[in-house]
Amino acid sequence: MKIRELIFTFLLLVIGLTVIGIIMVLSEFDVFKFIELIQTIPIYMFLFWLFLGIIEYLLQVFRFKVISGTEKNFFELTLNYNLGHLIAFIAPSRAIGEGLRILVFKKYLKMSDSKSISSIAIERVFD
Repeated sequence: MKIRELIFTFLLLVIGLTVIGIIMVLSEFDVFKFIELIQTIPIYMFLFWLFLGIIEYLLQVFRFKVISGTEKNFFELTLNYNLGHLIAFIAPSRAIGEGLRILVFKKYLKMSDSKSISSIAIERVFD
């Protein structure tokens, strides 16, 4: 992955976190109350759920690799899959987000439009 692509991914992550922060401020989200709530959770429980979340995400990437039939290595596919989801979450609607995921897969994974659309459609059916 080129340095330009890494910078682009990092900037999208920063923009996404900024949007989330703005939404939290505008909705009067109490950050301190949230931190207190997190501190009441036993650390072993938190780590267990974090571990399960990571395993679930990696299984989703593996499922996408099988569905799409792409020859990219798992690490590169994970980065691009994550970028696609990040863009989908930032986009204002589900349809626009999924459409942007198609563009990400076309540009970075070199997938055709029809293959991207069908892979995402099959993925949504399984979800």
